[in-house]
Amino acid sequence: IDAIPFPAAGREQETLDRFEAVSRDRRAAALIVEPLVLGAGGMLMYPASVLAELKRIAERTETLFIADEVMTGWGRTGSIFACEQAAIAPDILCTSKGLTGGSLPLAATLATDAIF
Repeated sequence: IDAIPFPAAGREQETLDRFEAVSRDRRAAALIVEPLVLGAGGMLMYPASVLAELKRIAERTETLFIADEVMTGWGRTGSIFACEQAAIAPDILCTSKGLTGGSLPLAATLATDAIF
């Protein structure tokens, strides 16, 4: 497991460069991100442009792009899924919480045809 730094304001390029280096060296099979909001790490925000660039790097290096939309999905960021704000579609999308409005515990993992 390789960790890349959070794309804090003014340090976004460091994050992109680190991910590109890791994925270019074929050390990463996948990138798992919380789109736009790092919820598990203290509610830290980053711009949609960074998310879009991470996806572009993943596509170019044939690295799977996995979006953890458990916290950000179902309208919590202004669109159904946060990835929509960056105009990207992840290879795999994980969702939960808002799926049933809290009435039942339920989760779903969505994948592109190529992955499924």
